[in-house]
Amino acid sequence: MLTVFLVLILLYAIAVLIATVPYWYETPNSPCKDIPAPRLGVLPMLRLWWSAFCSFGWILLAHPLNLMLPWLKPDKEPDLPEREYPPLLLVHGLYHNATGWAFLRRHLQHAGFTRIHSYSYCSFGTNVTRLTNRLEQEISALENRYPGEPVLLVGHSLGGVLIRNWLAAAPGNQKRARGILTLGAPHKGSKMAAFACGELGRSVSPSNPFFSELARAEPKAVIPCLALASEADTMVLPQENLVPVTPGWDFRLTPYCTHVGLLTSSAVARMIAWELHRMSAATDGAKTDAPSPAQVASASVAEKNITAPVTQAAQEKKPLAQPQAKTAKASPPQSGSAAKVAAKPAKKAAASAKKQKMKPAAKTAAKTVTKPVEKAASAKKQKVKPAAKPAANSSAKKKK
Repeated sequence: MLTVFLVLILLYAIAVLIATVPYWYETPNSPCKDIPAPRLGVLPMLRLWWSAFCSFGWILLAHPLNLMLPWLKPDKEPDLPEREYPPLLLVHGLYHNATGWAFLRRHLQHAGFTRIHSYSYCSFGTNVTRLTNRLEQEISALENRYPGEPVLLVGHSLGGVLIRNWLAAAPGNQKRARGILTLGAPHKGSKMAAFACGELGRSVSPSNPFFSELARAEPKAVIPCLALASEADTMVLPQENLVPVTPGWDFRLTPYCTHVGLLTSSAVARMIAWELHRMSAATDGAKTDAPSPAQVASASVAEKNITAPVTQAAQEKKPLAQPQAKTAKASPPQSGSAAKVAAKPAKKAAASAKKQKMKPAAKTAAKTVTKPVEKAASAKKQKVKPAAKPAANSSAKKKK
């Protein structure tokens, strides 16, 4: 049993490695100006492989849970107090089901979105038109359930294409949505559709005229519409197809993750929650764009222009205060080289004068200290010698 399990893990690892090969071939040959090109090397390849290994493994394990765990089923209301955030409808991608949102769903609930619903479908025996019609029914049911509250729509991969097709189906559909957010959606198709199974999977090919017709039929976005994508997306190739072409749409890069990792990354989940909060703050469907990098750069330039006079005045005040402190201590300032040349002889003269003063004083002090000591010693010798001679003479007299 253990051997079978290890063999399955090995086959799965090899399959994930093979799935990343088209990415390393396509991205250098078809660069995208909005997405940075990946770095070639062993470490980037291992990083991409490991990220894909973990994210695909989570999706494969989550598929059976759709039937076993009722808390993962769509339309399950959480036992949390409702807030002012609008209802949320999640639309999964190709070959997924409602369990693909389990990780992100928990993050969104903690972020305050308590009315979360999922639109689940089978990826076989259907097409984009049928799925779009079913999506219309799901949105109508939510409108009846929450009257007067537009719905936030979030679509991953093919789910984002279905949402765009629903927007283009009727001119007034934008007013029925509070905002649109897509995750790794193939807005212009993907070359990986050549390896797909079923009619729905093969219809995502870039050569399908559906995408050009959708771009012509979809109106300009008047509500917040945002496309999020990752630079390590291995399922949508070339990468330029991740960027929407519809006027009014915004595009941003997520933290590093794979195509499926968009559903399992904590950093991406926080980013999605922040963007949904921003869309929820829009009143009456008005579009409230977050500042783009160009706007941030222009704002920083304007801030520098405003603060420049203040910094210049501060710099002008500092040189005025410094010379006053120096003149109070010493003579007028000289140039750097002249000051050094003038300072060296002065230092040498002062040092030599100190040495000359210290040496004579030390010698005289030593002489004055040692002279009395020498005199006392000589006096003692002189006193002892006369006393010894009479003693010797007296002893001689006694003998006589």
